[in-house]
Amino acid sequence: MNLLDVYVVVLFIIGLIYLIFFFYAMIARDNALAKLFALHSIFASVYIFGVILQMRAESLEQITLYQKVKYFGSPFIPLTLFLLSYRIYTREYPRPLIFICVLIVPILVFLLNMTNEYHHLYYKSVSSYSYQGYLITERKMGLLYPIGVIYNLVMVVYSLMVYYRLFFKGSKYFKNAYLTLTIGLICLTISSTLYFLDVTPHSIDTMPIGFLVLAIAYAIIIFKFNLFASQDIYHKVVFDNLYEGIMIIDEHGYLIDFNPAAKNFLPWLSKEHIGQNISDFEYGKFIFESENRSFSLSLNINNKTIYTDFNVTEIKRKNKVVGYVYLFVDNTERYLTMQKLRYYARHDTLTEVYNKSVIIEEATELLNKAKNNNSSAAVVFIDVDNFKKINDSYGHLAGDYILKEVAKEFLMILDYTGAYGRFGGDEFLIVLTELPLKKVLSIIRTLRENIINKEYSIDNNKINVTLSIGIAYVDYQIVKEDVSLSDLIRQADRALYRSKNTGKNAIKIYSQYSL
Repeated sequence: MNLLDVYVVVLFIIGLIYLIFFFYAMIARDNALAKLFALHSIFASVYIFGVILQMRAESLEQITLYQKVKYFGSPFIPLTLFLLSYRIYTREYPRPLIFICVLIVPILVFLLNMTNEYHHLYYKSVSSYSYQGYLITERKMGLLYPIGVIYNLVMVVYSLMVYYRLFFKGSKYFKNAYLTLTIGLICLTISSTLYFLDVTPHSIDTMPIGFLVLAIAYAIIIFKFNLFASQDIYHKVVFDNLYEGIMIIDEHGYLIDFNPAAKNFLPWLSKEHIGQNISDFEYGKFIFESENRSFSLSLNINNKTIYTDFNVTEIKRKNKVVGYVYLFVDNTERYLTMQKLRYYARHDTLTEVYNKSVIIEEATELLNKAKNNNSSAAVVFIDVDNFKKINDSYGHLAGDYILKEVAKEFLMILDYTGAYGRFGGDEFLIVLTELPLKKVLSIIRTLRENIINKEYSIDNNKINVTLSIGIAYVDYQIVKEDVSLSDLIRQADRALYRSKNTGKNAIKIYSQYSL
């Protein structure tokens, strides 16, 4: 067995390997990457078996025929290399215009070879001579031959650049896979260059040797790194039309993939950042380090707050966590609705001050603190005078307007230890603690003057509002018996009643202490 016999056997093994790859990829045909690899494998297999047939040819006519068989596969191998690397890098197919552009040259080269005997533009001439029992083919390049060479070089260089970039920016788990692919492509480039420059002994086609190294590289990434399965894991859960955002990272936090909706939540998500650690970006560190399977996060996006719920799912391989899928959804509307419901569970829906139950609750707490501190407390009842007349004269909407405007003036109470709320109808309750009676009177007088001195516009009418006010006051340093909130409310109500019965628009105090 001479060297050429060994070479033919090696070629047959390489062709067989690519056939096996083809059938393996067809089994996994639901995976887009596997479909491309199946095409690549069948084109490579056709090319390699074409080389074998050409080596075993017995005449120049057979050499020419098998030359055409080779070119059913040869021009399309660089194309599939490009499509594979493009798909791995971008997670999508090229746009139609790009695809058409990269398809033109392979089709042109194929057609030139099918019709070469009529124009000799690709091969100027094809001849043969006998060596060690084989007919060795000699070819002279035609005018358009460099087109195929340059195209092959561009496609391989692009693929090399992709895998080189992914090696440095990709997830740690796949770094060795990308390195393996890079080595395989480099070997293919060297063997192709030697063949195209016609520097190999007896013009033997060395490209299949490069394909052998590339086949070994593919075997490693398929069976060791399970690349097809990994792509399935990522892409079966990522749907571009999903409303929910989806982000996929590896176990170390390196970004693997995301869907378009995810960018609405995390604007830094981009193809350029695939392979980088999400902890380097806003909110990324919190998201990755959160130990909860479900959590919420308020995101400030373009000066707008988005309340987002995150759900995390582990990606496992052989019982080992190899990544995480984050599903997140904008729940701003639900959050704000719940926030509003919680707010109005405690506040009056018209005036937005505390409702009756909450002001009683707040007043009880303030009174207990005053007792414990041996301090003082004042309960103030405020009633809008002639409120029924306002309703009857101008309508209930006007009455609602007056109540809201009066309630706005109560904000001044927040400067002190106290609380206020709507007790019912046109009555409001104010509680003040830790103040002497003179100070309480000063605050309430100021509040009353602010309201009665203001004109309110209703249907182009200017009206003034007056208030009847009753105050109950207790100083726990002096009073030893227990004075409860109910006692103070009853006393303030009596003082208010006295105010209304003595001409309204007055402040009356229920207290056993003089000023």
